[in-house]
Amino acid sequence: MFSIHRKSCYILAVFTLFQALIGNEGERWILADYQELKDAAAKQDAFAMGFLSLVHAHGDKGQDISYADALNFAEVAAGKNHWLGHFAMGYLA
Repeated sequence: MFSIHRKSCYILAVFTLFQALIGNEGERWILADYQELKDAAAKQDAFAMGFLSLVHAHGDKGQDISYADALNFAEVAAGKNHWLGHFAMGYLA
């Protein structure tokens, strides 16, 4: 019984810490300016592309709302099978 409880706690801790790592990546782009995002997207960073799609969809970071640009970035990020690209594709649908 104790061994099952111990394994469950270990697995829960691993998943929690993994989610914290993913959240740190998102914070990086929230704090970044638009040019940093564009530079990362030019280097084929799928997370940056997915984030840029939402920036253009909402008009964040001083950008005008552009669903065409948002869709372009979302398609590329989803093509790289990144979760944020898939989310953006669903959001823009």
